[in-house]
Formats: sequence, C-alpha cells, structure tokens
Amino acid sequence: MSELDLLAPFDPVEIRPELYDFLFAGELPHAPLPDVNRIGLSGLCRSTRRSGNRSPELREHLDDIPMIVGEILAEQDFAARQPDGQAVFSFLDGESREVVAGIVSDIFTQWEVTNSKHGVGKLVASRAEPAKWLVVETAAAVMSVAGPELGFNIRKYSTDRKYLAKIIYSWGPGFARQWLDGTIVDRWTEDCSMDQDQKARWSKILSNDNLKKIAACNMNDPIKALDDLKFNLDTALSSESIAQKFGWTVEEAEDFFKPTLRTEVGLGSSNIDAALTRIKFNLDHVLTDNNIAEILECSPQEAALFITPGIRKTLACKHKNPAEALNTLQHEMRKTMSDSSLAKLTGWPEDKVNSIFTPAMRRRIAFNNINTAAAVTTFAHNLDVVLSDANLVELTGWPVEQVKEMFPPSYRVRFAIGTMDDPLRGCAEWLLSKSKQGALIDAARDAKLARIASLKP
Repeated sequence: MSELDLLAPFDPVEIRPELYDFLFAGELPHAPLPDVNRIGLSGLCRSTRRSGNRSPELREHLDDIPMIVGEILAEQDFAARQPDGQAVFSFLDGESREVVAGIVSDIFTQWEVTNSKHGVGKLVASRAEPAKWLVVETAAAVMSVAGPELGFNIRKYSTDRKYLAKIIYSWGPGFARQWLDGTIVDRWTEDCSMDQDQKARWSKILSNDNLKKIAACNMNDPIKALDDLKFNLDTALSSESIAQKFGWTVEEAEDFFKPTLRTEVGLGSSNIDAALTRIKFNLDHVLTDNNIAEILECSPQEAALFITPGIRKTLACKHKNPAEALNTLQHEMRKTMSDSSLAKLTGWPEDKVNSIFTPAMRRRIAFNNINTAAAVTTFAHNLDVVLSDANLVELTGWPVEQVKEMFPPSYRVRFAIGTMDDPLRGCAEWLLSKSKQGALIDAARDAKLARIASLKP
C-alpha cells in the first residue's frame, strides 16, 4: 500500500489486510521476504539506523505523537460504542486505552524517525487524516499479543510495555506470537539438530522473560542472538571452561554458576571472557571479608555473617562496582532501616518493628530494592491491608478460623515480602502447589494401598 492509497475513500474494516501488510509484511524470519519495495514499515525500521541528529520539525512532531495517538484511539473507542460507528475494536476501559496508546506512541515515534531517515514525510500528521487507520491497526496489533497467554502484563510492568513496543515496531504481532509460543524456537532447535534432551534443556533456558529480552534487545537478528547464546554456553560458559578460568573443580563451577546465572551472563555480556574476569576479580579481591568489614564498619567475622555467600555472589556477578553497592547498602541500613525510620514508614510501634524486621529481612529489603523506603511502605501495606483476614477469606472461600490457621503471621510476612508486587497471587500459587502436592501424595498412597491389596491371598 502506498501513502497515496490512504488518501482514497475506503472501508477501514475491509482494507485491514492491506493496512497490516503496509505495517508488517515480512515479519517472520523463516518466511520468504517480500520484494524490497513491499516490505512492511517494521522491516524498514529494523534495518534503518535511527540514531543521529533530528530536525527541529521532526522533534516537534515526535513531541505531538502521544497527543495525536491518544486522540485517534479515544475517537476510535467512542465510535465503537455507537450503533453506526466506524470502528475496528473497543477498549475494555480508559486505563487500557491509555496503556495501549503509550505503547503505540512509542512505536510510531520509531516509525516516524524511520520515515524521516529515508526522506519520506510524516506518517500520521494529525488525527484527521485517513492515515489514522494505521494507528488503529497498530493498536489492534498490540492488543492481539499483549495478554497473559504470551506472558505480557502491560498494565503492571513497564518492562513489558517497552519490550512489546520494540517487538512490534521491529517485527510485528505475528512474529511476537510465534516467537513467544515457541514456534520459531522449535524451528531453531530443529535447525541445530538437537535431540530431545537438548530441546528440553533449551526450553528451560529460553523462558518467557528471556525470549522477550532476546527479541527486544536483538531486533535486527534474534535468531543470531540464539546462535550466539548457544555458542557461549557451549564454550566459555561450560563447566570445564569456568573451572579452568576460576581455578575451581568442575563441581565447584557447577555449584556457583547455576544454569540461570550462566544464561544471564550469556545474555547480558557482549564479551563473555571479560565478564567472567570481572566476576573473578570481584570475588578474589573486592568482596573479601576484610574489605567488606572496612566498608560496613564491622569485624571480618561479622562481615562473613552479614554478607552471606548468596549476597556476595549477587554482588560479584550483577554489579560492576560491588564496593559502591556495599556503600549504598550501608547507607540504607543506617538511614532507612533503623528502628525509628521503619516505625515512621510503617506506622507500627518499635516493638512490632523489631519483631518483624529481623536483621536478615532488613538486609534483604535494602539490598534488593532501588527505593528502600517505598519497598518498606509496600511491605507494610501488604501485611496490614492486602493480606487481611477478609481478603484471604475472599481468596480461599474458607471460614476465617481456617484462614488464620493456614496463614499464620509468619506466612503472611513471607508472602508480603516474597511476592511484594502481588502477595495474593503468591498465596494463590502456593495453595495451588500445595494442592498438587497433596494430590500426588494421595495418588501415591492409593497406589501403595492397591498394591498391598493385590498381594493379599
């Protein structure tokens, strides 16, 4: 479809296939590419270098995109609710429309920059143009893949919104579906001639979160990113290579570098050898008991207890400057995690603060959260409000006495901090796991009883 086609009168519903091809033709990496003149805007975008100077006119237009997109989608939503409205879909509510509009605005920002780099005019200059239906079709594409079936929660997680925008403006919804449902990965494992055990291993490596990250961070060629990850895991990140580099036994290498950590290093580092060298230096020279004791102003023995092997491992592997991270931790422990500060943030008396906020919990909150004060406030709200008897009764359908028995204070603390974003979901998943374990135990018991019965004369 050319831009001139959009100036002619058309039915937006009937022309949706043409609109889709204009945006996304050539989105599947394993399918034959269309003629270069027919490749979709997403394909042009991923092959275009979009960095560099932008004209004042382009910058002004990019600033207007959120408003233009918002108006178009609001108009679309209103039309969808009219008996004779010309619309493709409607939104569930105003919040959904705003979230999708934000993603679509990010997408069109990249597409408008792409057009500018190729000397083409504005894609959608205002909400009054017929080209507004490109915005509507893009919103439909976003909504078609933005659900939990593909692992997205765009209302809740900004990372999901960012990743989804990148996948759509670089590829398209068809790619998103086949990438995240395993279709493309299955083809890749076949191309690599993997046996069933290898495929099972890679199904664990390529979790939904990792697949989203790979697609969003390797927009030009996510298949090559899979090849590179496989090469790194088979070579520099193998147990034998790690053991040789760190001076460990193979067993020690496997104990420290679990599969999840190896994948994180493989995905997060362009130079694997340099990343491993940094980790080794941090372990051998930065995170010694004496250095930690000096930073935290305690004895080496206290440092060994305070900074556990698990925390030390995280500092060594995930921080370029672990000493700076320790300084931040010390500051937060003094400032935010003191009894008086915690009492102020939670609204609890200090005796309750002392009983709930153990030293280990204070370290955990200070270490794992960028905004420690906000994390403390959220934790207290979870404990006081979200995990109330009433909410747990509603979740389980049990009488309050059973809720109190199944969810004692220690369990509620665990869910309030362990699943801080959604503690009720954590409770539900725990109950589901517990019921499955119970079913397995019951099945094993029944099988054993049946076997005993069969042995009787």
